[in-house]
Amino acid sequence: MRFFCTFFDHRYLPKGVALYQSLEEHCPNFKLFVLCFDKECYDVLRQLGLSHLTPIFLHDLESVDTDFLNAKSNRTLVEYYFTSKSCLMRYLFENYSEVDLLIYVDADQYCFSNIEPIYQELGNCSVGLTEHRFPQPLAGLTFNGVFNAGWILFRRDNDGLTALNWCDRNAWNGAVITIKMESLQIRNTLMLFLKNSIKS
Repeated sequence: MRFFCTFFDHRYLPKGVALYQSLEEHCPNFKLFVLCFDKECYDVLRQLGLSHLTPIFLHDLESVDTDFLNAKSNRTLVEYYFTSKSCLMRYLFENYSEVDLLIYVDADQYCFSNIEPIYQELGNCSVGLTEHRFPQPLAGLTFNGVFNAGWILFRRDNDGLTALNWCDRNAWNGAVITIKMESLQIRNTLMLFLKNSIKS
């Protein structure tokens, strides 16, 4: 079984459902956990009854993670969304014992082919990150940092959970992340820490 998680609200429902359908086509044995940022999103996903999807209402996460809930008062909605990544992943490891390897993926991504080569390339790695790898014509985008935060993997082992907890304490949950050039370095610092500090 392959485990994925993402988050969105009702405005991203079509993209989130497209992600689900692409996983269904290219990864027949999977579970997608979706943190629903509003009731409309949660209700629609429950009504759709997608067999490989587990919707999680925002309140369920906020009720067990007071640091996450408290962050709501000093962040914009988009910043709060970004803050939820590590909180959601930790919540899933704590509440779903069957989750051995968890991939966070942005809801607007789509699978076009079999995803198993990703797992083969990862091997026994505890943390998985993706580089931007900007081509030369787009080299000006390097201010975004080396790594893309739209696809992140943690394994349920000592190194993976240590890295995830570090993220939760020191980066996504402890820093305001805005869509401004200088603040993108927060995520890049996190990714470089993980690359240099966690053994595979």
